[in-house]
Amino acid sequence: MKNKISTYFILVLTSLLFVQISFSQINPGSSTDKNMALGNPSNAKPDTTMSDNYLIVKQQYTLSYNNLKHIPNWVSWHVDSTNIGKEDRQNDFRADTTLPVSWYPVSPADYKNTGFDKGHQCPSGDRTSSIPDNSATFLMTNMIPQAPKNNEVTWKNLEDYSRSLVAQGNELYIICGVYGQVGTGKKGAASSIGHGVVVACKYRGNNYYPGHCSANAQHAGLFQTTLEQLPGIGEFLGKTDQIRFSYQCTGKNSKDY
Repeated sequence: MKNKISTYFILVLTSLLFVQISFSQINPGSSTDKNMALGNPSNAKPDTTMSDNYLIVKQQYTLSYNNLKHIPNWVSWHVDSTNIGKEDRQNDFRADTTLPVSWYPVSPADYKNTGFDKGHQCPSGDRTSSIPDNSATFLMTNMIPQAPKNNEVTWKNLEDYSRSLVAQGNELYIICGVYGQVGTGKKGAASSIGHGVVVACKYRGNNYYPGHCSANAQHAGLFQTTLEQLPGIGEFLGKTDQIRFSYQCTGKNSKDY
């Protein structure tokens, strides 16, 4: 084992701009589940009475599922070189049959002809060491509606950047999620699609539009301030020592459609 492990925590909230938080000291061995080494952001539990914050633990990732919105609140996973292999993308999008039987299982049909992509949270490319691992990323509980250009360009660039850190010998601890409601896809704005699958918002705090990337420190500060004020997120970050915020945006003046 390396004497010193470089680790990164990437928290995604808007699918357009991300905050990278690096930890100079972290002990992955302190958690039996590396996918949850950073903790449980919303105190999700595998309790059906918590239908808007239901904990689902898989070998490949862990998530808080919101049955009221039919999307994950957040997905958390760990990536190192052992997770990156040569297996092909399986493309077997399907309903998650492990959901409680009384809950609606979102299917690929909910996204058909909506103008939104089935957007991975834990990426297919982060789980290519085996067919079962890659296939698990295509469960619909790991998806949110994403505008095609955002999913296929901006989001893809973010995923590629993350894996480039792994190629440099780093380990990544990632928590990814969405916030708000009403987004814009190929066919215009929508608050939900299919059987009530919620589309996350386009705008963030004080009409700030993160799709227009900028190195402007004022914009970065606004995003950090808004991030820290979100219910539960500020408290979660406040529990973690030695956090350094940095901002990276892929694609100049990226659009979300």
